[in-house]
Amino acid sequence: MTYASALTSSMAAQDAFERWAALQAWSNDVTNRLDESADLAFWERIADDYDADALATRVPAILERVRQLVPACATVLDVGAGTGAFALPLAEHTALVTALDYSRAMLRVLRSKLQAAAAPGNVRVVLARWEDAEVEAHDVVFAANALYRVADPRLALSKIVAVARRRGIVVWSIGRQPGPQPVGYQPGPDYVHLVDGLFALDVLAHVELIERVALVWWDRVAA
Repeated sequence: MTYASALTSSMAAQDAFERWAALQAWSNDVTNRLDESADLAFWERIADDYDADALATRVPAILERVRQLVPACATVLDVGAGTGAFALPLAEHTALVTALDYSRAMLRVLRSKLQAAAAPGNVRVVLARWEDAEVEAHDVVFAANALYRVADPRLALSKIVAVARRRGIVVWSIGRQPGPQPVGYQPGPDYVHLVDGLFALDVLAHVELIERVALVWWDRVAA
């Protein structure tokens, strides 16, 4: 099946989330670990060394732009917080950061950082799958490279929109290099499908491209 036919087969109902899920199912990209046990095993293997190659470390311009988008003294929910590469810097000028992740290994590293003398005291750690998590609304909901592998993209994105009181921010790395791809490569969903999903939820998002990273954000419209 070609990329075009994969899209065509998923577009009959013109549903953004069906297209997203169809591309997930079709993809053979190494980041597309829909098997939860395989995904958790991956994070277990790399947790101790993750910080050296974390997005916030590799592309500091993204971290700086996210800081600009998070109001001072706001409460922030970081979905897929991992080892805290974004959560800890954001905690420096916010009232509270709730760092949520479903990988015990990644949160173990984050908790060890929080034990340091200079660590911020306003970070709350929550171990949970985002789809199952019960969290209160926060001023800002933030997710960096956390939506590639969600089993139910409609549920995951709808929850982010619902609990963001003031602003939502999603960072999505554009993983494919420019030019021809290897023979047999089947890409998964990309940031355009995220924007399409937000549009389906009546959210008109801003999109900024920074060093091959898409920063998608929106403000909550008052009812």
